[in-house]
Amino acid sequence: MAIEAARIKREERLKIFAMKEAPILWKVHQDLQGAIVEQDKRIADLAKTLETFNKDPMQDADYLRIRSMRDEMVAARDSMHTKIEDAYLAFCKFQATPSRKDYDELRKKTLEDGIKAAENTARRFDEMRSAK
Repeated sequence: MAIEAARIKREERLKIFAMKEAPILWKVHQDLQGAIVEQDKRIADLAKTLETFNKDPMQDADYLRIRSMRDEMVAARDSMHTKIEDAYLAFCKFQATPSRKDYDELRKKTLEDGIKAAENTARRFDEMRSAK
């Protein structure tokens, strides 16, 4: 339980930081997380439906393609999360050594990269939704 409490505290720090420094990055991250949860439910429902008709989901090309798209969403979310963490850690290092500009530049670059990744992910996700 202590591990979970530490994870929640860490996530709260990241949220506060991201909401202040790059709210669009946090919003896309959260939107993507919600979409993944919803997609997981839909994939589970599809698997049950296929099984109801005596079909093996792991042998169904469409099912596997849909799972692959979901895996891309997870990878994008995880990448964004890592960028938020990197920016937060750079910020903390900068706070500890305010005379050093390199950490602040690293923080800014990481946030910019994260925002670009978020925009690309949001665009890709919209394209996936449109392609339904």
